[in-house]
Amino acid sequence: MNWIDTHVHLFSKKAENENVPLVYSRGKINSPELYFELLGSNKPAGIVVVDFSKSKDSQHVIDALDDLKNQNIPAAGVIKGNLDDARTYEWMQRDDIKGVRLYAKDKTPDLSGEKWSAFFEKIRENGQHILVFGAGEYLLGLVEQIPADIIILVDHLGLPAIFGESEDENYNKLLSFAASRGNVYFKGPGYRTSLDVNKVSVIIKKIVEKLGAEKLLLGASDGPFAGPVLDPAPEYEGKKFGEVIDYDKVIKFIENLASTALNEQEKKDALHNNAKALYGF
Repeated sequence: MNWIDTHVHLFSKKAENENVPLVYSRGKINSPELYFELLGSNKPAGIVVVDFSKSKDSQHVIDALDDLKNQNIPAAGVIKGNLDDARTYEWMQRDDIKGVRLYAKDKTPDLSGEKWSAFFEKIRENGQHILVFGAGEYLLGLVEQIPADIIILVDHLGLPAIFGESEDENYNKLLSFAASRGNVYFKGPGYRTSLDVNKVSVIIKKIVEKLGAEKLLLGASDGPFAGPVLDPAPEYEGKKFGEVIDYDKVIKFIENLASTALNEQEKKDALHNNAKALYGF
């Protein structure tokens, strides 16, 4: 499969953070070496190392990028948007830092004030984007505060709530917001919504219908698969993602999802071409 991994958490051997997740059954950190070993022949054409939400800072992103650069492997990074950490602005000056990740998991952050205005201006100067992670009203409240000229990437397809009795109205509002702006991308892999490809396919088709396939990035592993399974199917009760999914299964999932929801050209774009253009690989 010709793909770009637009979302993976890699950690160098320098990692000394107790929140670094270990690759299930391996008992090792998800280092570049282990990552390539587990991918085998499915190596991506490019790699985007993303800030791990539970890490104290984004040093792990920088270390992994340096490791990959030394191996001449095409890579880009997305760091945490911690404006109280002076290194954030230093890291943003690196050519391989393409975006900054903001979070709206349990509340909507307040992006008002001079500090955030200066941050947005630096994003513009550097030609970077903002990656957002959250769901529901919190995510909607976050993206509505981001200036209209700045590109937004929505993590995990926006985590739509698909198992309720009624439609996710906040998600519908998010799609409408994205359509009206014209510079909002939705990024997979999608298995955090459900491990059932057919259920996620409905969301993919809705995104394509509203925004066009050019705003979709499906090539994403999200290794090392941290966190609990959100799919309420009985077979996943009490399970963590690391127990039910690995790199081989991720490759099969995203390829199956793309084949189910997209035509052949849309599939190539969603797995490779859109990311190549956005990250400059």
